[in-house]
Amino acid sequence: MILLFSAVIITEIVYSLNDEDDEKVNEKIKFEKISVSEIEENYYLNTVNKTYPISSSAKQNAISSVVNVYDYNAELKEGNSKYTTKYQFLDSGKITLLPEVIKAFNEMTSDLYTATECEDILLAYGYFVPKSGTLECDYVQELGSSVYIKLSVNGSSMQLTSNKKVSDWLNKNCAKYGFINSDLDPNDSDENIPSTQFRYVGAAHATYIEKNDISFDQYLSEVKKHSSEDMLEIKGDDGNIYAVYFVEENSKIDVPSNYGYDVSSDNKGGYIVTVHLSEEKE
Repeated sequence: MILLFSAVIITEIVYSLNDEDDEKVNEKIKFEKISVSEIEENYYLNTVNKTYPISSSAKQNAISSVVNVYDYNAELKEGNSKYTTKYQFLDSGKITLLPEVIKAFNEMTSDLYTATECEDILLAYGYFVPKSGTLECDYVQELGSSVYIKLSVNGSSMQLTSNKKVSDWLNKNCAKYGFINSDLDPNDSDENIPSTQFRYVGAAHATYIEKNDISFDQYLSEVKKHSSEDMLEIKGDDGNIYAVYFVEENSKIDVPSNYGYDVSSDNKGGYIVTVHLSEEKE
């Protein structure tokens, strides 16, 4: 009972606002309407399945934006001999991801090494387009924001769960870097899931999903309840504060004019706006 009470208190502190706090957040943010065509949209929060295939714009964004991970890291190392990455590649010449995902993955694996001294992390797959006709629906890897992780032990590829210390650390800390373990379904009682696919969604969304032990789809349903007049405030595991709300697809949408923000379509006819309350504009 004490543990349950504590969990409720923590959830309320981190994720719920009372009426006074709601008013303060709304007073801070000034809105302006912009055309949908002006949006620098990302696709981190896209639903991808048989019912909702990836849009042509999302596919094109990935095609034009992904970069080779090995080459990206090599450029970072130029002129910086102290820069290192703490993982290996299944195929260093072919694995590609969105640059912001590589950056987050580098930070996460660097901190993982500090905590566990494990250098056996193997980046197995990134951006991936299946051959035509091999799958019944689109693949979330086509967004360029998912990493498939294994372990390289004595030249052999092993499941991540073969090292409990490493897999536990990742599952506990990945939200800080914007990742969710998309192999773990909170409604599934099987604890022997490989736990190898991590999807980048951003620290705000990853934190809410992890702390509330809900699925990605359940999170999108929750966000859809919140408008710009009733925003969902989230204290991210990265230490930043965010306000999140849903906007129905329209020719123009409300976005903040005095704070940094990003916008992702949900691939279901709406947009999710994430306000970065730590990035106030002058």
